[in-house]
Amino acid sequence: ETVIGSRSGGIGIIESRSTETVVRFIKNVESSGAWHWVLGSTVSDVQLDYNLVVRDNGCTQFDSDCRFSDHDLSTALAKRRLTRGNTFVENIIDIKETVSFAIGIGYAFDNYLDEYAVEPRVRLNVDFSPKLSAAVRAGRYSQMPSFEYIEGELGNPELGYLGAEHYAFGINYRSRGWLLSIDAYYKSFDHLITSDPRLKYDDHGDGEARGVGLMLRAAPDPWSLWF
Repeated sequence: ETVIGSRSGGIGIIESRSTETVVRFIKNVESSGAWHWVLGSTVSDVQLDYNLVVRDNGCTQFDSDCRFSDHDLSTALAKRRLTRGNTFVENIIDIKETVSFAIGIGYAFDNYLDEYAVEPRVRLNVDFSPKLSAAVRAGRYSQMPSFEYIEGELGNPELGYLGAEHYAFGINYRSRGWLLSIDAYYKSFDHLITSDPRLKYDDHGDGEARGVGLMLRAAPDPWSLWF
């Protein structure tokens, strides 16, 4: 449960309560030969109770010069309940003892925007030794916009999902209870939220991100530490 209460002369009054119940399921299904399957699903039931009296400026991350004080107060008072979830199936093929290939597909859905998205993903893992391994991954991912953008009074409930395509190459090194992971990644984003003079918000934005991530993790019994 998340409760937010804020009063600011420049912005207005924000009071909201969000209660989310999450159910997760994952199942490994062994089959004959070198194939096996992984099935999973996550479903969330979200209840929102909010009272907003704000200077709604209709700005997004793409608007650099935007001030709350330039706009009149707008009001939104409602209770909402929505269900959202993601289901996936993955087929893992052991090409040889040290090489495996996985292909899968996810399905994201909700009953507030009444949207769905199909999310294909692939992964190749190679074990060079008991200590050293590498992986190449690619996939499509989707996400509901933040609620302030799709709320019926202050936002645009006709928006669709944010989308992203992820590509990554990672190396893992294990030794004496330590794990060192290095990941290089590239992400392209589409359907990002932008401001629109007629609709207030639209989803015509795009962008990209790239970089390198490093994680060092230790698992001395009974603790687990990571950096």
